[in-house]
Amino acid sequence: MKNTLGHFLDRFFNPSNSQVEAAGQRVLQRLREGSFGVSEPVTVRRKQGPFAFAFAAIAVIVVAVVSGTFWSNRVEAGVLTLADGTRVEAHQGTEVSVEDVRDGQCVRLKSGSIIVNAAKRARENRLCVETKDVTVSAAGTVVFVKADDNGSNVAVIQGEVHVKQGDTEKSLLPGEQASSNKEHEELAIRLQIGWSREAAAHLELLDRELAKLLAARQAAPRLGAVVPAKPQFEAASMRKCE
Repeated sequence: MKNTLGHFLDRFFNPSNSQVEAAGQRVLQRLREGSFGVSEPVTVRRKQGPFAFAFAAIAVIVVAVVSGTFWSNRVEAGVLTLADGTRVEAHQGTEVSVEDVRDGQCVRLKSGSIIVNAAKRARENRLCVETKDVTVSAAGTVVFVKADDNGSNVAVIQGEVHVKQGDTEKSLLPGEQASSNKEHEELAIRLQIGWSREAAAHLELLDRELAKLLAARQAAPRLGAVVPAKPQFEAASMRKCE
């Protein structure tokens, strides 16, 4: 590490303005794309002189390498991958962060749209998605979450999720969705996730999940269905035939 840092300083101790700008843009681009993560929000402030900016860029890289989680103030477009394999795909312009909490991790969505393909976790290591008005349990599921000024919208692609809004909590299955604003229009899931690069795979998965639910419902006895009774006789007699 010492040799690497020394080589970097030797090379960029007296960088040109164009080199400084290019280095800064590369660091910010990598942060946006989620190619490495940081456990805390990192703000790079440009100070007087090119060396101060180069040193700030080094600090960002060092923190990113040793950390295991990701923070981004604004994602242009891309996928964030967590240590357990959970993938958070963000729509362009989405403001989202991933933070460690007492009993697991939480994806905090300020605005925009995300699709969370969450790995299964132990019960004590939960994964949730939070907006300004709802909390969604996400571990072991594939779920779409959108947040804007009108409220939040949640749609399930795979698994069962629990959506909590205030004191109210409801469960959703694949193909079902919920909105925190009753006046908020609930669009079809197929339209909601059309921006995703993996939209075709998500729709194929949703169709399989819906087929499983339909088969299970058809196999289960229908509520209130009349089951035919075995034949019964009020009286019976036997006699010898001629």
